[in-house]
Amino acid sequence: MSIQRNDLTQRRRALVRRRHWVWAGALLGCFLLSLASLLLGAARIPLNAIASSLWAGIHGFVPEGRDGGWYAVIWDIRLPRLVMGAFAGAALASGGTAMQGVLRNPLASPYTLGISAAAAFGASFAIVVGFPSLVVLFAFLSALLSLSLVLFFAWKGRMRAEGLILSGIAVMYVFSAGTSLLQYLATHDQLAKIVFWLMGSLSSTTWNHALIVALVTTVVLPCLYGLSWQLNVLTSGEEEAQSLGTDPRKIRGMAIVLVTLMTAVVVSYTGVIGFIGLAGPHIARLLFGSDHRIALPSSALFGAALLIFSDTMSRTVLGNTEIPVGIMTSLVGVPVLVSILAHRQRTNA
Repeated sequence: MSIQRNDLTQRRRALVRRRHWVWAGALLGCFLLSLASLLLGAARIPLNAIASSLWAGIHGFVPEGRDGGWYAVIWDIRLPRLVMGAFAGAALASGGTAMQGVLRNPLASPYTLGISAAAAFGASFAIVVGFPSLVVLFAFLSALLSLSLVLFFAWKGRMRAEGLILSGIAVMYVFSAGTSLLQYLATHDQLAKIVFWLMGSLSSTTWNHALIVALVTTVVLPCLYGLSWQLNVLTSGEEEAQSLGTDPRKIRGMAIVLVTLMTAVVVSYTGVIGFIGLAGPHIARLLFGSDHRIALPSSALFGAALLIFSDTMSRTVLGNTEIPVGIMTSLVGVPVLVSILAHRQRTNA
């Protein structure tokens, strides 16, 4: 018996050490990707110029001459995009982890309940009716409307996972049809703006946008983490969750509201960015397992790294031509998901 306990203790220690090493590697990778995001772009900025610009900005003075130009690129363009990419990626990936746990579906994402389709309709409506300055507001309000509709229909079905998914699909098709109608009625210029918004981009990010997304993500993520134990229980089934004193309807409702609020804010500023909410959770589960106490923060880290990497690639892969980041995340996310699937098939074989 003592030998078995020693073996079990050693295995646990080895698992903890492995997790620590993976976390250290992920943090280092995220730092290097952040540095590359500041270095690379249409204007290649030397590393010493980045350091001096950051130092100058922290201490509140603006350099002159060529250093002033690099300072402007770093503080007005690249640093806000970096902050937006980090927090938006963390929000989408952690939201995907929570939704997969709530719905007990590995294909669930923050967009499963029609949030992206609703936000796209709101943004398209603002563009077509002539209020381009209100795109963010209309997209956010439409996303909240989709949440209200999904919760209304799902509450009739006692907030079960199947009812939520079906309600989300219904709401998604309704808003997608509305977006298609608006595209049909739009002028050429309006249609181009709608299509660009639907592809997702961080190019118009300002400090105000980045800080709002960062603030919402920083507030919501700890609240989601507070539900991690209940999410673990939910994955075992309705009956077992109830036997352990957990109310599935209440937990699902709280998690969905938190994820929707966080995702709605992100999508309103960035447009629709796909695959982050799928790839980030699966990478985290592959490396750390399905415990939400670990999967939520680790998926947030991997989601941030994926979006920072995708945004850097979108700015550099075609030289001076920038690819919408939503396209790049799909190009990056598909190989990641395929490799995870292949790894699981080899493990189960």
